Amino acid sequence: MSFIERSTVRVEQQRPPALRRRRPLPFYLRHNLCLQIIAVLAFVAAVPLCLYVSRYADWDAEYCSWPPTHERDQDRDLRMLLYGDPQIRGNGPRGHDPDLRTKLDIFGNDHFLGTVYRTLAKQLKPTHIVVLGDLISSQWIDDAEFARRARRFRNRIFEHPLKGAKGAPPVFWNLSGNHDIGYAHEVTDDRARRFEEHYGKLNFAVYADGYRAIVFNAMSIDGDPDDSEYGQSRHTLETREFLKQQMETEFWGTTILFMHVPLHKEAGVCVDDPYFSYYDPDSRRLIREQNMLSPETSSWLLDGFFTDGGHGFVVNGHDHEGCLVNHIKLMNGWVAEPISKGKTTYRHSFSPEPDESVVEITVRSMMGQFGGNVGLLKGFYQENNDDVTKFTFSLCTFGPQHTWWAATITFYLALIAGILSFIVFPLLIINRPPLYTRSRRESSPLLASEISILQSFSAAANRIAKLPAAAETAGARGKLE
Repeated sequence: MSFIERSTVRVEQQRPPALRRRRPLPFYLRHNLCLQIIAVLAFVAAVPLCLYVSRYADWDAEYCSWPPTHERDQDRDLRMLLYGDPQIRGNGPRGHDPDLRTKLDIFGNDHFLGTVYRTLAKQLKPTHIVVLGDLISSQWIDDAEFARRARRFRNRIFEHPLKGAKGAPPVFWNLSGNHDIGYAHEVTDDRARRFEEHYGKLNFAVYADGYRAIVFNAMSIDGDPDDSEYGQSRHTLETREFLKQQMETEFWGTTILFMHVPLHKEAGVCVDDPYFSYYDPDSRRLIREQNMLSPETSSWLLDGFFTDGGHGFVVNGHDHEGCLVNHIKLMNGWVAEPISKGKTTYRHSFSPEPDESVVEITVRSMMGQFGGNVGLLKGFYQENNDDVTKFTFSLCTFGPQHTWWAATITFYLALIAGILSFIVFPLLIINRPPLYTRSRRESSPLLASEISILQSFSAAANRIAKLPAAAETAGARGKLE
């Protein structure tokens, strides 16, 4: 250290702490203003996006709310939220671990579906939650992966009971779909067993005041009764026997059929056209894929439940675009007339009447690429009566999944950038050490000795500078004497 540098040290040490020079700022602190601007812009963008995500039903109240009802009977009304084909993904059928981008997409998709579910479930307070099949994306995964997706289904997406929700928790029904248990030839005993262990029964009926809900395994109903390999025929026979028993049960209220695969319709009525493929194309027995039930099975269901005084309607999924039709009984059979197909928002009111027509509701998928749709089904009880005679169905759409991603990214960007630029970095700037400190002089023996030597040289120089003046003073005294 030179004499000038050592002198600078002494000068800096003699300055008050507030006036001492500080060390140069690091790069990230010198550009803190840019980070503050980013935080403010992200906050401005995040506020409206987060408000929309958390309250999107209020932005489209016409379709995302229950229609008004008699105040006295409001608690009695049937209020169902219908979710079609979530198809949650995960590790592949062969246990292949997805890459980082796929994992991030799966994580975000889970939380997007959970947002769609929780927002309306908390706000609308439904009596029933119905997931219309295809809960997962593949029937070919092993039992361990099936259990992992089931845990995500219950804990991350369709949380039940829902935290923070007021009132009694809704009844939860899960339907089986082709991606859950496979089509008819693929429905093995093991696939049926694990589905019922995690999600509930394949076939069941619920009888209530004024209506009955019949949930059944539509994947096996068109199967070959003679296809005994792996137990497939047993599920076909069991499903048909279950439905036959329900048809023979005397009931005068409204019957609601819940199933995954839609009823047969002519081409052009809905977005999906009739389609069948088989493992054995020559014999056309073992079903590989189907868009709708066969015409024979569809007529058997409609005749068995909705003729001879029976009335009601049908609810299903499978067709991701969604559809709404009216099945009319003619002399030569049933004919489907379209009401709506592929629309993202609509509302339809209907009153099931015996031996007239049957409404079929195919709920548009809740997956992100289809807009995160939820079906709102409400049944009105007659005043002073136990009959549910009028129903309304509306389709509520979240919107593009990118909106959820934008809200999430801007929220966390504003949060992190705001904490760093307005709290952490200013504290670092204020508390940064001075360029030269007394503690450094005291803690460094070399610097302390150098300073003492400098002080000795300064004292000697002062004495030398005083010698001529002392000599002159002595001479002057001699002359006076």
